[in-house]
Amino acid sequence: MSVRMRTLSVAIIACVIPLTACVARAQSYHQNYAFGTQGGAPGQMGSINAVAALCGPVYVGDVTNSRVDVFTPYGSYWASWFGPGSGDAQLTDGPADLALSPASSGDLYIVDRGNCRIQRVHDSIFSWTYVGAWGSYGSGDGQFLSPTNIAVDANGFVYVGDPVAHRIQKFTRDGVFVTQWGSAGSGDGQFLCNAGISVDWSGNIVVADECQGRIQVFSSSGAFLGAWGTPGAADGQLLGPTKACYSSAGNILVADKEGNRVEVFSPAHAYIGKLNSPGGFTGPVGVVEDSGQIWVADAGHGQIKGFFWIPNDALPVKPSTWGRLKAEYR
Repeated sequence: MSVRMRTLSVAIIACVIPLTACVARAQSYHQNYAFGTQGGAPGQMGSINAVAALCGPVYVGDVTNSRVDVFTPYGSYWASWFGPGSGDAQLTDGPADLALSPASSGDLYIVDRGNCRIQRVHDSIFSWTYVGAWGSYGSGDGQFLSPTNIAVDANGFVYVGDPVAHRIQKFTRDGVFVTQWGSAGSGDGQFLCNAGISVDWSGNIVVADECQGRIQVFSSSGAFLGAWGTPGAADGQLLGPTKACYSSAGNILVADKEGNRVEVFSPAHAYIGKLNSPGGFTGPVGVVEDSGQIWVADAGHGQIKGFFWIPNDALPVKPSTWGRLKAEYR
């Protein structure tokens, strides 16, 4: 279901300063949104591969329809960008992933896997401009075998993961190659299938290795800093992690695609719990935070699901037009 946005200005204000009235409850994540239906019509989604959001619109990577679907922060459909092909603003087997730049408001990077390139657009309050693209097929600097995941740090540097080449490449915001690291294997700094990249609170680069059930952490220059996680289906283990989200609430959320769950860990990587959603998750492929709002790409259900962190034993009660709270974990 979706809740319609009354005005854009309200959406922007709510993104910065959520309106809350508090009643006593224990700390938890609560589901407050679920939107999307499977299909190819405007507002529907095919195979979801990614979700991105940064103080406003919610962008969804729709691989089946070769497009980026754009929704308001309340889940109302706004527009669809791109289409199938190999020209400007076209995609083949993509978008495989999406990333917004915290350093340059409105810059959205799109992984065009089939064309072995990264495309960049600029969004100005739901109105977009095509900026350009970089990349080609190959194993040299700035080339890709199968680019699949992407992240942008606070300084505007862009990190692209290529699971076929078993490496991470770092670029400037304009696509100039900076450095690369990684190789095939299970040792420190090696990957079997690096599935997702994110940036932690200290600006380190975090890589989820789906095949090895672990999370590796690197400096922004690629130095190995550590790894955590053990493969498995038990609570606190990782069966097939695809993305980690370092939230402003101080928790780490990990989308475990093969485990059909989103697990929550402390900064010290201690297991806390998992998100609870009506109907559960089927193949969650992405998780991001936007001003306290958590968005999860639930690929199997063709939906984007939203969760809100409740701090200090208080449950925010949003205006009725935001929808009722439907689920929580304790």
